Amino acid sequence: MDKDTILIAKQLISIAPKLSQEIPNIQIIIAGDGDMSATLKLEVQEINKKLGRNCIVMTGSRTDINQIVAAGNIFVGVSRAALEAMASGKPVVVAGNEGYQGIFRPKILKEALTGNLCCRGMVPSTPERILSDVLKLFRATPSEQKTLGDYGRTIVCEHYSVGTMAQDCLDMYALALHSKHHVLVSGYYGFSNAGDDAILHAIQQNIGKEKDIHLTILSNNPASTTSEYGLDAVPRFHIPTVIRAIRQSDTLISGGGSLLQDTTSTRSILYYLLLIRTAHFFKKKVMVYANGIGPIKNPLNRFLVKKVLSKVQLITVRDKVSFDELSSIGLKNTNVHCTADPVFNLTPASSFRAVELLKTTEMPENTPFVAVSVRNLNKTDTLPNEIAMLCDHLHKKHNLQILFLLMQPTHDLAMSQAIQHEMTAPSYLLTAKTTPQELMAVLGRSKLCLAMRLHTLIFSACMSVPLLGIDYDPKVASYLRELGMPSLGKVAAFSGQTAITIADELMSDYDGYQKILIEQESKLSLAAENNDSLLLSLIRKK
Repeated sequence: MDKDTILIAKQLISIAPKLSQEIPNIQIIIAGDGDMSATLKLEVQEINKKLGRNCIVMTGSRTDINQIVAAGNIFVGVSRAALEAMASGKPVVVAGNEGYQGIFRPKILKEALTGNLCCRGMVPSTPERILSDVLKLFRATPSEQKTLGDYGRTIVCEHYSVGTMAQDCLDMYALALHSKHHVLVSGYYGFSNAGDDAILHAIQQNIGKEKDIHLTILSNNPASTTSEYGLDAVPRFHIPTVIRAIRQSDTLISGGGSLLQDTTSTRSILYYLLLIRTAHFFKKKVMVYANGIGPIKNPLNRFLVKKVLSKVQLITVRDKVSFDELSSIGLKNTNVHCTADPVFNLTPASSFRAVELLKTTEMPENTPFVAVSVRNLNKTDTLPNEIAMLCDHLHKKHNLQILFLLMQPTHDLAMSQAIQHEMTAPSYLLTAKTTPQELMAVLGRSKLCLAMRLHTLIFSACMSVPLLGIDYDPKVASYLRELGMPSLGKVAAFSGQTAITIADELMSDYDGYQKILIEQESKLSLAAENNDSLLLSLIRKK
């Protein structure tokens, strides 16, 4: 043990008295040897003497580290030693001379893997940070400790097995022999909308993992997109930069999401059509990816969509309504496929992370709840009161707590709070910043979902949680039919009393509705896989 690795050992030694006070009979084992060992031994002897027992044990140089790790309850360290502990199924506090990441759990996975668990660039390790996390782990239930340990072992098997490392070497050789395909992705990205962010996460998960593909994203907030996804991003409204990005790409992905519609504005639909037209001008391949098409009401916009999409090499749409919309405008393109939203194949965060987030809401733990997702809309003066009536009923009759989720905080918060204000039952709001995968995991802990937003419904379906939808857009009505789940009607005519009757019908046949949902979600998940298989074929086509 030398000056480059001594910091964590010294910090563990310094907190030993406090740990011993909080956790009687705790023992700290420090393995290793080196230039600084003699200095540490003197400190250890002094603390052990004060405590009246051998609280800290220094083993010196050992070759049986695996056995020492197996004998312990938790491990504190970095790099290969941390991976060895994770392989043994032990909860790990990732801390070293270079910095501090804390308890290894899903929340820190991305940055931990990026730095190979070495903590470079992280906040400095301090005795207080180590003490806090070590106490958290010892105070966790055996089940919680096992969940963390199992998660760490899973990550080692997935990312650091002999087979994985050998394949990484083969992939690097393959990349040296073959050039990468540069793919530019356009969509409603960088606006802090969990639904559209989920689409991008799904694209990254299913396409970004391909070693021969390099993704660049057109984003409203390139810095945020790069930070969250680790992907290159450029500003979507800086025309010279966008043109340069198109010229440097091989393929343009337009989507997913509801890009080609003029309900939002004509300017929006013209923007996405112009990107496709520019890509064609530079002779790039184009895929309209899992789009929700329409409504397109303006005759000129319908003509432009027909004209531009007629030259697109590949089009997938996420539902039959979109497929029919393209037919209604007279599109003559034989490369149109009806698939499903790519989010049906997004992997959720862990249940452990969901429990962490639920604790921040102060909602009573281990109680059934309904997840509510709404959005601000114009001309809906009576809507908060009508939805509040339904929420109060679900609380009173079905003993469900009410938890509001924010898919896009700037668009959802006011309506959520307005409904809370009208309610007589207690309600809770998840305000912590979350990823789409984390929102999925939270929904997976719920009993029921009540939602206006499309991707909240899809998250719920992915987690096999029966749902009630409020139809504010044709895309919501379409997917409620696809999933076999009840609609509470259109926003303009929403009735709390009618919604109560429909909700009671669902709850009276809860298992039946859940069975239908599982079957339909499975079909849509398989259909969603076609988006990526078709896209990969297009990208790699000579």
